[in-house]
Amino acid sequence: MRREPARPAAALFACACREAEHLTLAVDVEHLVLAAAVLGDTLARYGADAEAIRTLIRARERDALASLGISLDSVRHELEERHGEGAWSEPCGLPVSPEAKRVLHEAAHRRTTVTPDRLLLALVEHSARARRLLFELGVPVGTLRDELRC
Repeated sequence: MRREPARPAAALFACACREAEHLTLAVDVEHLVLAAAVLGDTLARYGADAEAIRTLIRARERDALASLGISLDSVRHELEERHGEGAWSEPCGLPVSPEAKRVLHEAAHRRTTVTPDRLLLALVEHSARARRLLFELGVPVGTLRDELRC
């Protein structure tokens, strides 16, 4: 018998998808961290608010594309030119990375509810990329993990 996902987990995933649609080309662990910041308050206590996370994600995306000789702005411009104004920001069913799927599974494993803090704990324990992102934001990852385990 398949159990329906808990409403908070669905809200976290939906938030990650909405954020990814405005920032990048796929839903990844960074967007899960962002969703935990948008829907929870733990990261803000460490000085990592949603806007700081968005800024870092945008910078990473620009750097990754620039290393290939591509501008994120030119990609957005091309999409809007071909598909009309606002084409970039409309929901488009972005793919979800295997790592993001794995972390979501870990967060929901044997839980009836997945809160932003439960998602953060899964990210800290199961994603090196999420830990790096948090470290870059100045979040003491070990302290955060200890707080979330309590």
